[in-house]
Amino acid sequence: MIDQPLKLRETIAYGLTGLGLFIGIWTLLSVSGLVPYQFLPAPLDVIARFFALLTTPFAGATLP
Repeated sequence: MIDQPLKLRETIAYGLTGLGLFIGIWTLLSVSGLVPYQFLPAPLDVIARFFALLTTPFAGATLP
């Protein structure tokens, strides 16, 4: 049998599934308390901090 390359729809589906699993496991670990917050904050906290660093100076400069 000759291997066929994945179709665009399949590639996107596998990518979104993997990303969803990654974020889901990350959220479960951070919310459950299995990993302390200082080592693994929740994904939404990381995103909020990222956007805060875009506008609020840290160590004398913003992120960009």
